[in-house]
Amino acid sequence: MKRRTALMAILCLLAGPGTALAQANSQAGKSKSGAKALFFDPNRQSSLSHGFDEDSTETDAAREEQPVNVGIRYWIELEGVGPVTANRVFRTNDRIRLHATSNVEGYLFLWSLDSAGRAHLIFPPSDAADGVNFMPAEREYVTPGWIRFSPPVEDERMLIFFSPRELEEDDPEKRLRAARERSDPRRGAKSLIFETDEEEAETIGTYVINQAGGAVASQITLSHRRASEGR
Repeated sequence: MKRRTALMAILCLLAGPGTALAQANSQAGKSKSGAKALFFDPNRQSSLSHGFDEDSTETDAAREEQPVNVGIRYWIELEGVGPVTANRVFRTNDRIRLHATSNVEGYLFLWSLDSAGRAHLIFPPSDAADGVNFMPAEREYVTPGWIRFSPPVEDERMLIFFSPRELEEDDPEKRLRAARERSDPRRGAKSLIFETDEEEAETIGTYVINQAGGAVASQITLSHRRASEGR
């Protein structure tokens, strides 16, 4: 019995490092092809063979000029805590700011969505000059002021939209419609991949990549609970 126990212990000891190494290699392989890796290396070959949106009307020359993987990264700054992700449960009177950055230059739009689904433009301001929402690559955008979670207690939603090219649609409603379609997995979001990093302080956030090189959109839901409710 003792010999069997000792043999099992040796086998476990021998298998342990191999198993850990296999798991590490698996995780490394996953990270190399995930949204976060593609965000920091937008020219890396994507899993899509065509490299552009199937419904795009762009010329071949325009497609060749744009990076393969267009992406955004966003995270939440919670007052008194620091960077967190949208997976966190927020409490009444918590105050936050949304941070966003892109891996290529382009144009950023941000809406808040009320409980009825109506959209209210946050950025760019409706009275802003043309081009104010242009973002160079790696330039960080922060919502102006703090957003406070106030009663009634209900989840807060936002819609973030980024396009590597200036949109032809001058009509705000058309822009909103395009953003909604992009964020809908049944329609325009087929080429989008998502990844959330909650472990690395310097790279915390949610990464959204369009492997087809087109616009990126994501609906952000922030869970809101009463201050007295347990986490």
